[in-house]
Amino acid sequence: AGYQTAMVGKWDLGHVSEQFWPTHRGFDSWIGFTCRGLSSYELYSNSDYVDIQKGTEPFPDAVGTYSTFLFRDEALRVIQEFAGQMPSGDTGGSADPSTGTALFLYVAFNAIHDTVSVPSGFGNSSLYSTLNDGITFGNRRDAAGAMFLADQTVGDVVGALRQHGLYDTSIVVVASDNGGSPADGGNNWPLRGAKKEYFQGGVLVPAFVHSPLLPPSAVGSSFSGLMHVSDWLPTLVHGACKIALPSQLPLDGVNQWEALTQGDSGSSTSTMTHRGLRAEVLHNMDYINDDDLAATSDGVVGAMSRVIEGTLYKFILHVTDEVGSGFSWYLPYSSASYFFPDLEDVDGNEGTCFLFDLDNDPYEKNNLCFQNKYLSVRNMFTTRLCAHWGHIADAQYVPKVSGVDKRAMSAAFEANGGYITWWQDVEGSSEAPSLYPVAEFMTQIAPKTCPFSILP
Repeated sequence: AGYQTAMVGKWDLGHVSEQFWPTHRGFDSWIGFTCRGLSSYELYSNSDYVDIQKGTEPFPDAVGTYSTFLFRDEALRVIQEFAGQMPSGDTGGSADPSTGTALFLYVAFNAIHDTVSVPSGFGNSSLYSTLNDGITFGNRRDAAGAMFLADQTVGDVVGALRQHGLYDTSIVVVASDNGGSPADGGNNWPLRGAKKEYFQGGVLVPAFVHSPLLPPSAVGSSFSGLMHVSDWLPTLVHGACKIALPSQLPLDGVNQWEALTQGDSGSSTSTMTHRGLRAEVLHNMDYINDDDLAATSDGVVGAMSRVIEGTLYKFILHVTDEVGSGFSWYLPYSSASYFFPDLEDVDGNEGTCFLFDLDNDPYEKNNLCFQNKYLSVRNMFTTRLCAHWGHIADAQYVPKVSGVDKRAMSAAFEANGGYITWWQDVEGSSEAPSLYPVAEFMTQIAPKTCPFSILP
């Protein structure tokens, strides 16, 4: 597309083979780590190995530098190098994908992912004490410090864009991938649930778009519509390049640029509502039982939010009778779970089915799933889930590395000086055969039956 591309930070999209690494998946450069998290933000330790790379090679010079600072310095280097390629005297107004003078920079902080930490010595500073005035929960204190430093880094990146004359043609997006983990210092209160759950505390995250390209009427406005991470591609292409992607592309994302730039003030477009252009978000559809890693009916879950007749609803269905009603809220600045005293039977029917009117019940206190008044709404959701089920792909879930494969992995890491690397040469298709084909799962229930149509 004519863009120079750079990535900094967390990858976590597969590293078993070299072809899955960032510089083989569209990025010209990358400094970061491969896995889901680090046990030290300074030592880049992951189990018994070191997980910090530059391109596809170990990056030992990074060890000892706090990750947020390392990622900041690399982002600033990328911006400076890109600015140096601009025509002499250019103030950034000629960023043009057709000539290669355009940049896509993706910075993925591991702050404040577990195991959260702050730089050596920062925990004893007066600034750290000021940030945590009145907070006693240790993980929350470190999370506040780590988040403050990440926030400063975002400011440094924007400052670099200004310094090098690139700001006026830039779009800056700040977003998160999931809700906070209370045990690790996250706080979703008063939303229900947390990371790894489908309640609002797990899936509703704040985000903002900052750009001189936004119309003045959009500055300071808010957007309360449905938006999915897949929407960023067509949205940013429209915002940055003023073009729409070809309709024949097999994209799940929706171009939300017009909705974002008009906020909740509405739109002149007949297909637009105050919710934006997206009518629903499929949060997840899974048939893998995480307990025994088997494709069984006990593992099926479907979760979706949808606007129905102008009202935003959330629907979660666990196709099992073993879930229980243990999903709770978490008190701020602690990991303690909490149930509101006025909720005698918070979920009913063992918590297998949840339906919430998010407009009138944003904290998901009142489960409507088994109320006759909302039977048609529930049926709408099961119909939509069954429609998606008809297109479900085989699960590519890979169990914990063990046996011969684990020995090969460990040998590759040791040969790489103790740094994580790839350990398989995979040729041809980028996907291995599924260990859990959906056809096998379907034989365990009724052939050609949707598992979400079980409710009475």
